[in-house]
Amino acid sequence: MKKQILFTLFCLLLFGNMQLLAQWAINGNNLPGNRSFGSNNNFSVIFETLNTERGRMTNTGLWGFGTPAPNSLVHINSTVAGQNPFRVQVNGASKLYVDNGGGVSIGSSSIPPANGLFVAGNAGIGTTAPATKLHVVGGSDASLTNNGFIVSGPISGFNVVIDDNEIIARNNGAASTLTLNNNGGNLIFNGTTVAGAKFGVNTPSPVSDISLVHTNGFISNGITLKNSFAAGLSWNIYSATTDDLWFSNDGSHVATIDGTSGAYTPPSDRRLKKDIVPMDNVMERVMKLSPKLYHFNTQSASNARKYMGLIAQEVQPIFPEAVYAQSGKNDGTDDYLSMDYSIFGVIAVKAIQEQQEIITTLEQRVAKLEEALKAVAGTNGKNDVSNNLAGVVLKQNNPNPFSSTTTIQYAIPAGANAQINIYGTGGNLIKSVKATSSGQVQLNAAELRSGTYTYSLIVNGVTAATKQLIVVK
Repeated sequence: MKKQILFTLFCLLLFGNMQLLAQWAINGNNLPGNRSFGSNNNFSVIFETLNTERGRMTNTGLWGFGTPAPNSLVHINSTVAGQNPFRVQVNGASKLYVDNGGGVSIGSSSIPPANGLFVAGNAGIGTTAPATKLHVVGGSDASLTNNGFIVSGPISGFNVVIDDNEIIARNNGAASTLTLNNNGGNLIFNGTTVAGAKFGVNTPSPVSDISLVHTNGFISNGITLKNSFAAGLSWNIYSATTDDLWFSNDGSHVATIDGTSGAYTPPSDRRLKKDIVPMDNVMERVMKLSPKLYHFNTQSASNARKYMGLIAQEVQPIFPEAVYAQSGKNDGTDDYLSMDYSIFGVIAVKAIQEQQEIITTLEQRVAKLEEALKAVAGTNGKNDVSNNLAGVVLKQNNPNPFSSTTTIQYAIPAGANAQINIYGTGGNLIKSVKATSSGQVQLNAAELRSGTYTYSLIVNGVTAATKQLIVVK
């Protein structure tokens, strides 16, 4: 009985296999309709050649090539050295190619960089019509929190975010430093001659070729020039042609450096000025200035070069127009004082003019004194008269000649009635002064004109003595 059952099962199995072979021929099949190929139970379908597995479809529908355990819908694993795992062609031309180095080539059969990507044409993200090698369309406005169109770097660390008109450096959501061309070379902004391009710092609306806006106005802001090379090398700010270099403030021209001579010239046109008044008493104030030699606090060596100049605090009460308070220390102390040294050229001109006026006046006085001395020498005392009255003495006035005041000393007897008379060159009485027991009288040049006079001591109606005096103004 058992043998009959086994024989029956064998016949059924053989018949089933023959039926299967009848349905699926190795050299092709003519099917009357859709047919299934695969497994009806919980097993994978394996494809082999040369008794070696080449691929399989798992019981969950995952396809694996080169792997017995695919974990994706299609899982390709190249295990043979030099074997490229994947290639897609259109009309015989490779369009998608993965080589054995892990690189991917798109649009070409060129060997891509290992574990990298090579794209033969334009790549578009957010656009089906890329206009260049990488064309990104769409995204958010770049900010410290929005990620724009492109992010380079980890979001939680240092990164750069880019949108269609901004580049922002960030560090985990905070502002960071954006460095351009760190290792040298030229950094060119608007390398063409197209007019209208402007560069702005701290402003969204630059008004000139370069617009720099201070954020707080202190000395730590603005433009810093630092020499990172050998000591002694200086910064150059220059015009590339012989044209002048202009400086302006709020659109108004304030200074020029001549393109040929290098002379610094502030504007001085009368049309730019108002409230014009002359300077006076400059010489007197110049004499109060105290030039100094000094070191600056930033000089460490004791034998460092000394500078010469003035101290702003000393100049301020004398020439306040030359001293300025420079705001921007930002340390809670008073502002530093600075000086416009160029103003001292104007002061020197006025001081020289005032000094020349003094010199001219003195020269005129000297000339008059010389003439008067000649006149005195010519008389040789001939105009001096003395009647040798007892107890009467008349001395020569001192100083003589004089321009301010002079003193005439004399002696007269007690109780005498005396006076001193001043006569002009024609003998006319100019002035009469009572002579008292004090023994002297003082004459003021303001009461007389320049010239030569005689003066006489009259005692009790008698001319006791006569001498000559000279007034010079």
